[in-house]
Amino acid sequence: MSSTVAGIIFGAAFLSIARTFRRGTAIRDYLILAAYGMLALFRLHSLGSPLI
Repeated sequence: MSSTVAGIIFGAAFLSIARTFRRGTAIRDYLILAAYGMLALFRLHSLGSPLI
């Protein structure tokens, strides 16, 4: 449970930083992708996924 919360916090941080950049810029797209990746990584880790 705590790793899921950590993933949400990390994801929210990346998303809030991404919102400061204009739409269509590469850095904004990469930050959004990283935010969702962090959320998925922490979520899968908390489930005990054998992929990680």
